[in-house]
Amino acid sequence: MIKQIRVFSFFVVASLLAGCTSGYIQVERIKTDKSTFASVFARSPDPRLLNPPKGEKLYINWSLPMGFRSNEYRLKVDLIYRNLTTETLLFPLKRRSGAKIIEILGKEFKEKEGFLSYKAEIISIDGEIVSDYTHRMWVKLILPCDGED
Repeated sequence: MIKQIRVFSFFVVASLLAGCTSGYIQVERIKTDKSTFASVFARSPDPRLLNPPKGEKLYINWSLPMGFRSNEYRLKVDLIYRNLTTETLLFPLKRRSGAKIIEILGKEFKEKEGFLSYKAEIISIDGEIVSDYTHRMWVKLILPCDGED
């Protein structure tokens, strides 16, 4: 009887907490090399293993609560690369939950040297931030001017 009460209490608390959420966004950075190929684990021949691409990927996952219309929101990603260049990407959300992969591989990875820091936000059409994820080293990059006024 006590076990049933605990299980019931868990589901009540979980459903209350789930109903109060404003959505979430999650970002994970993954190094890309030959160890990330499925053929390595399956021990199958793969010509890409002779010259594997090196790089990094950002896996971005999001979920909006019920009642949010995905077509009214955008995924905004601010990137700072290790060579201190910046980039802002904006993607329309087609579903309430989903994932986006941003990758830099090969020549682009050599030029940009990988991701230094990043910030991902779900924003409304009006610019209101619904949810955000900020890398712990994120700062707004301020580059020195070249001496001209």
